[in-house]
Amino acid sequence: MFHVNSTRFVCRLSLMALLLSAPVFSGCIEAGLQSGVFACNTDSQCPPGGFFCDNYFNTYMYYIDVTAEPVFHDYWGFCNSEKEVIKKGSIPAEICANGRDEDEDGLVDCDDLECQTSPTCRLKIQRECGEGGSGTLDCDAMLGFPRIRKPLGTEVVDAENTCPLAVGYYGDSIGGTLTDVCLPRCRLYFPYKSVGMNLSDDDDFLGSDDYCNTIMNPLLITEDRFMAPSYRCVHLNMSENDADLDIQNDVCVPETDDHTTVSDCSVCTTQGKECLLISTRNRANLAIEVVNRTLVPIDDTEQVEQPLVYCF
Repeated sequence: MFHVNSTRFVCRLSLMALLLSAPVFSGCIEAGLQSGVFACNTDSQCPPGGFFCDNYFNTYMYYIDVTAEPVFHDYWGFCNSEKEVIKKGSIPAEICANGRDEDEDGLVDCDDLECQTSPTCRLKIQRECGEGGSGTLDCDAMLGFPRIRKPLGTEVVDAENTCPLAVGYYGDSIGGTLTDVCLPRCRLYFPYKSVGMNLSDDDDFLGSDDYCNTIMNPLLITEDRFMAPSYRCVHLNMSENDADLDIQNDVCVPETDDHTTVSDCSVCTTQGKECLLISTRNRANLAIEVVNRTLVPIDDTEQVEQPLVYCF
């Protein structure tokens, strides 16, 4: 990313001033030595001078900084500069709490689907769209997980706009009879493969699971079957982002046990229900191969493919 050094510089100046007893911002959280950017959940955790909290996946899905790995994996974003608003192609990212429409789609802040997993908008959605809530949000046009909400007055779902790339995932590894699916994006941080590496356990992925459990606002869920007390982050596949670099496609799914004994949609069809089939890979048995950063099995004798079936 082109503005990383300025963020680090401003933040370090702020911390230096703090040591000199100056009343300045002191909320910077180092996101990773590889990137030099800072993790955040709100704008107030970013350095002063035009910095805001931007969805981390805007970097991961569109830019060259795919090695950035926040030390606090359940943080929603990185600090970005308003002077250098990250662009998705030729479109700027929406800043979620400034009252402006940066991407010029007619939707401002929390009305914009790109912002609805942000901490600020999660609270606003809960306040305005929950039971007895009222306010300025269009509560019928929110994000929908796993079934996309169709915009009012339309018959065809435009997944590219209704499931923004930096918020949700649709495409390969999602099958079954259920159509118009948008799965919430997360990020798994795998260990590097080495000789004699042991299989991972759930503790290795707690940060990513925590992220899922934070963003899964019940008001965004469109199927009761996808509602659960807790969620986990699972790996689907690898693809290329807009900078032609390999990235992981990881998504949040309900943490349930009753889908583990089936591997196809027959259990749903016999019940006359629609089927969502998610082709995941066993995260306990994957690691990053050091040379080309691809995900490979740790132990070839262990099961890697792990389909998940949900009936609606």
